[in-house]
Amino acid sequence: MLRDKFFVLFAFILLIACENESRLSPVDINEPQKDSTLMPLYADYYVSDNFVINNTGKNIEIYVKNSFLIIPSEDDYLGKELELEKIVVKSPSEHKIKGEHFPLELQFHHKDTTGKTVLVAVFVNEGIENAEFQYIIDNIPQKDKPQKIELPIDVYYLFPAGQNYWTYEGSFTDKPYEQNITWYIMQEPIQLSKNQIDAISNSIGKNKKEVVDLGERTILEF
Repeated sequence: MLRDKFFVLFAFILLIACENESRLSPVDINEPQKDSTLMPLYADYYVSDNFVINNTGKNIEIYVKNSFLIIPSEDDYLGKELELEKIVVKSPSEHKIKGEHFPLELQFHHKDTTGKTVLVAVFVNEGIENAEFQYIIDNIPQKDKPQKIELPIDVYYLFPAGQNYWTYEGSFTDKPYEQNITWYIMQEPIQLSKNQIDAISNSIGKNKKEVVDLGERTILEF
């Protein structure tokens, strides 16, 4: 009898674990479904006179203030306002597009008015130099020694001009892998030069995060 109860409990725990596993991030963006009810994203990002950079040894973290992402609604043009807290740089990208990585991925961490985290991923391709990002590269600190930089950086130029995106429900990609996180994956990448991409990759090494199974989830496309 006790043995039967043990196996029932074990099966229940395994079921919960499988359900949680299916809602993790990152994922491979493949065969998304168009959704006409989705609204565009507007980057209301400003010049920050000072920012803090941290090098975790795996990521570059850029902490900024007074920048917002806006999701308009049918009733109110301003819609939902999401405050940007930090930008996390991953090398190479954690998300894939049809099985392919990008050289870098910028993850914009926002909070909505209820305190829920909303993440926006911006891919980076090799191309022309990004002057704003060079401020960050020039001031990457040693591991776990955050550095405050009193230089202007215009976050707007770290974000693509296009508004098209994919969205799905997932999780943080770093521990403790908190779930119920809304992801927006911008379809248009930004560009950095080869030297800039190499500078980031050399400072934090290569990301070994693998994509997870999408499970029962659906990726929607704006």
